Amino acid sequence: MTNSQKKVSALAIASLALAIAGSVRFMPFGYDVYHSLGLSGLGPFVLFVSLVGFAIVLGIAALLLIRASGYSLKGVSIASAGLILSLATAGFFLTVIFVLRPRLVRHYSICGRNIQMIERARSAAGQDENYYAEPAKQIERIIEHLPNGRLPECPGGGRYTVHPTGYGDKCSKHGDHATCMQGI
Repeated sequence: MTNSQKKVSALAIASLALAIAGSVRFMPFGYDVYHSLGLSGLGPFVLFVSLVGFAIVLGIAALLLIRASGYSLKGVSIASAGLILSLATAGFFLTVIFVLRPRLVRHYSICGRNIQMIERARSAAGQDENYYAEPAKQIERIIEHLPNGRLPECPGGGRYTVHPTGYGDKCSKHGDHATCMQGI
């Protein structure tokens, strides 16, 4: 049988297709693709694990089947590409989950506590009799009630915006207090 007459393993093609579909989650538009399909919460996670898991299994099965056929089936490179892409995607996913996400959660948590500290300083400054008499100096008075007499530092490198009324205190990187608490 000549090389052009050999059939391509369907398992190899399925492995590559599932690996591509699973890796879409980590492309810049992947988040939008998953949510346009109505997937939210654990839906994208379950779909991702299923796609990449099946791609790995099918890639291994395709390689074993091609080898068992005495290489009368084509598709070693296709199965290998599916297997490599799915393993790389799984590795990237595990890195995000176990290395990057805890750091990000820690940043959101610290930033949320910093915004709470600013809110407590505003409450303390509001007790001063001159706080409301001089609106131009309200932010200065709030900062005076913070530890070390200065705004805290955002762990992610953001900058805090302080408002005398309390509405709109936020970090340029992590958002307001509610957003920080959702990031955890």
